[in-house]
Amino acid sequence: MPDWIRPLATTVIVLSFALGTARAEVPSTEADYDLVRPDGEVVHTADFLGQPVVLNFWAVWCPPCRAEIPTFSQFADDNPEVAVLGVAVDSGPTSGLDRVGQRLGIRYPVVDSTQEVLDAYRVAGLPTTVILDSEGRLSTVHQGLMTAEQLDLALEEARRGECVVDGRTQLRPGSTRPR
Repeated sequence: MPDWIRPLATTVIVLSFALGTARAEVPSTEADYDLVRPDGEVVHTADFLGQPVVLNFWAVWCPPCRAEIPTFSQFADDNPEVAVLGVAVDSGPTSGLDRVGQRLGIRYPVVDSTQEVLDAYRVAGLPTTVILDSEGRLSTVHQGLMTAEQLDLALEEARRGECVVDGRTQLRPGSTRPR
């Protein structure tokens, strides 16, 4: 890969957030998705029914993604009842994810993304954080760097059954009012 690609990609991502062009939307369905751990084990999103789930979409080449790792690691330590997964995008071979995670200080499980998952949650830029409530329903989609305060608030919204995308309460698919 030419050296100029990563800085260009980072610039495009940052500008898309600054200009407000990258907008997440509420996925039309809740479904069970397969995510692969570095050891080859398949993790199903449905395995986490009964507890909130935080899916943090990130990439090694993304500076804001790396900057929020300590926040997510501390959140995972402080909230063992919440499943926190780092979903690697463009990570290369899945087998290298453990080493990358250790090098970056990630203290929560890391899985490899698929195009199906990226499309389902309409991940349009990185980092993107998706929070599912304990029933597996989408609760929050947050694009851009997420602070500890935002993460705590998003967890409370999930516990209340709210659906918030980019800071705005949304209708759940098939609903006539926000939940």
